[in-house]
Amino acid sequence: MNIVVIGVGNSIATDDGAGIRVAQRLRETISDRRLTIVESERGGLELLNFLEGSSKAYIIDAAWTKSAPPGTITLIRTRSPYAVEPLPSIHTIGLRTVLSFGQSIGMSLPDEVIVFTIEAKEIERFSEECTPEIEAATRRVSTLLASELQQMFDANASQEIGTNRDFIVNTLSVEHI
Repeated sequence: MNIVVIGVGNSIATDDGAGIRVAQRLRETISDRRLTIVESERGGLELLNFLEGSSKAYIIDAAWTKSAPPGTITLIRTRSPYAVEPLPSIHTIGLRTVLSFGQSIGMSLPDEVIVFTIEAKEIERFSEECTPEIEAATRRVSTLLASELQQMFDANASQEIGTNRDFIVNTLSVEHI
């Protein structure tokens, strides 16, 4: 079992750095030989380099939908990663397109992709700090993710986690946290 966590964003564009902040916090919290934590400033096709060879992937990114309050966390779990489009992303091409391209050229990609988005408040101002609402959301996501990963690593490596709260369906499940 190889798990990759990818925090996507722009670390100098205020709340757009939310995914990167989660990856940084997670790196301080949990370490396991089966876990790779990545901070990506680009997203798009670059994600394929990080996804290849992993059995499960977590992607964390800011969302800029303006349809939810800042700091709203959306969790999307899917066993059909090609069903996750469209996601509210402010980074290049969408995840489904990236995964489809990788699959079409024979890459070994994860069977399960879990996406956390955090609704941004400010992305147009230069700052390495997130706004308070988004900073709180990054702490919540990193805590939830660290707990989920630790449960997985503590359990049998081949056992799926979250059986007491497993809402994964064959296509797509979205939950606002």
